[in-house]
Amino acid sequence: MPDVPPANPTPFTAFFQSMPDGAALFEVGRGGLGTPGDYLCADANPTFWRLLGRTPGQPSGRRLADFSFARVHLARLGAVLGEGEPTRFDAYADEIGKSFRVSAFRAGEGRLAIVLRDTTAERHAEAERLRFLRQTSAADVVVDGEGGRLPELEALFRNTVENIPINFILYDRDYRILYLNPSLVAMCASFGIDTSTIIGRRGSDVWGPHIWNPLHARCQRAVETGELQDYELESRIPGDRKVVRHWTVVPIRRAEGDFRVIVMTHDLTVQRRMVEELQEADRRKSEFIAVLSHELRNPLAAMRASLYVLEHGAATAEAALQAREAIDRQVEHLARMVDDLLDVTRIERDKIALQRKTLDLRALVRETVDDHRTHLEMTGVRIEMNLVDGPVYVNADPARIAQVAANLVSNAAKFTPPGGKATISVSVEGESRAVLRVVDTGIGIDPALLPKLFVPFMQADRTLDRAGGGLGLGLALVKGLVELHGGDVEARSAGAGKGTEIVVRLPLERVAAPVATAAAPSPSGGTKRRVLVIEDDPDVGEALRVALRLDQHDVVVARTGAEGIEAARRVRPDVVLCDIGLPGLNGYEVARAFRADPDLATMFLVALSGYAQASDVARAKDAGFDYHLAKPTSIPKIQKAIAAATTSAAVQTG
Repeated sequence: MPDVPPANPTPFTAFFQSMPDGAALFEVGRGGLGTPGDYLCADANPTFWRLLGRTPGQPSGRRLADFSFARVHLARLGAVLGEGEPTRFDAYADEIGKSFRVSAFRAGEGRLAIVLRDTTAERHAEAERLRFLRQTSAADVVVDGEGGRLPELEALFRNTVENIPINFILYDRDYRILYLNPSLVAMCASFGIDTSTIIGRRGSDVWGPHIWNPLHARCQRAVETGELQDYELESRIPGDRKVVRHWTVVPIRRAEGDFRVIVMTHDLTVQRRMVEELQEADRRKSEFIAVLSHELRNPLAAMRASLYVLEHGAATAEAALQAREAIDRQVEHLARMVDDLLDVTRIERDKIALQRKTLDLRALVRETVDDHRTHLEMTGVRIEMNLVDGPVYVNADPARIAQVAANLVSNAAKFTPPGGKATISVSVEGESRAVLRVVDTGIGIDPALLPKLFVPFMQADRTLDRAGGGLGLGLALVKGLVELHGGDVEARSAGAGKGTEIVVRLPLERVAAPVATAAAPSPSGGTKRRVLVIEDDPDVGEALRVALRLDQHDVVVARTGAEGIEAARRVRPDVVLCDIGLPGLNGYEVARAFRADPDLATMFLVALSGYAQASDVARAKDAGFDYHLAKPTSIPKIQKAIAAATTSAAVQTG
């Protein structure tokens, strides 16, 4: 099977996979010929394949030209990419006998997005309706006068309207109901309406004003003009469910001054709901981009100001220290935002692999709060802990549960004014649940927003000052990580100004024993080492060289993979820090070259990568790396990796 370019991850993947219409993304084939026939299917939702009768990823359906609905429209689709203007057209897939409404638009450079809506039933109904109208027009409708009834036309009429998948009703000139087809009878029955009692009654006596008033107005206009009238009407049905229907009014002229009116309706609720969901997704995406821009500018502004302080020699030692601390905080903030974005995508695509072990939730929460206490106290919020006596064991990934606890506590501090309080508690509920609860006295949440609180990019605070800040990802991450552990999370609030309570429940590990952990090596290891840095970015390479020399290490920097291999033969380093995204030989190829060379095979290799999913760590291990660090990484983590150079037996992550 040929390779297919991977689709770009998006925070809206779940919606894409579940939407009722077929959707697919095509990218320019690697041959680069640039014609639509060379476009390959990079990603498609299950509905796309089902509509086309294909198996997902089936080779015969991966080229755009292989799909019959697109084959005769390749030039038109190519124009979408060339001119950037979206298009919409009707197409017929002859090999499966289906009709589609095709919508196509450019989704980035060399990318074509296609949405398919199955219109087979609608086309069939429309064809039958037009056939009926042509027949009735030619025969001057069903004549009740001197010509008598026409048996053949009556049979045609019955056969057509009783089988079409739309509602059909016939009125006389006084708007008395003459006929309802089975589709409309079934719909009326679902609402408890006995249609046997309404034949012969006026429409105004049967239908409520919200239906009859607009319908009567369209009927009169159709009779006056002799033209078809159509419109859409939104209404509420029992259960307060919104329904949108498309109405078509057809006037039928008879003898002088006499007429009948045919009214047909079909349900558009699903299509309208999909449009609204797409609009909401687009609105949230636009809002997220605006918020992201704001959240990136703030730390960059603080870093630029701090750099200005450091660049001026007149700055006092205290000012320089404050500037360095500010830069460190803002770098951590930026790294945290990037991690949150990646984690949300990983959760939605089911790409997070948990490293479970038996742990004491009480101890983990205490350590997490202590680690963040300095930052939390800077907000002026009093932090209290209420932990149950004795250990509370759960089978969980300690890093991910610590992330959950940190997000909840930070969120409480963020939305609680100075002088307020946040209480963190750990307890046991019943015989099977460990409970982490965070209660604050902050700004609270409108109860109407509670159901949406765990949706990515959702934020209650949309004021310009954005005092709370953030991307609206924290609680979405909490929910995703907790559910991966088989737990659940809920939010409670009595309203604005009345604080918030977040409750996390995890499966309790009843039979457990404390798990001993090996002492971590000291950050620097206390040993001077020869370090080779292979990094193509000059600023990053030089920064690492200066930082590691502060720990008395000998450091050599190479800009490419080939230069790094040559430098390793020359200086014989104890540790190699190697970027993955290198020009020429990439980091994986460099690692394989080291392991294949007897003179370099035993060197300790540390991967520096912007790709940090479990599959990326596994790929680094397969290539020969001993340690994996995700960018942006901190100097203490690099020091830890260097210290581990003599103790590592398997690939580690930091």
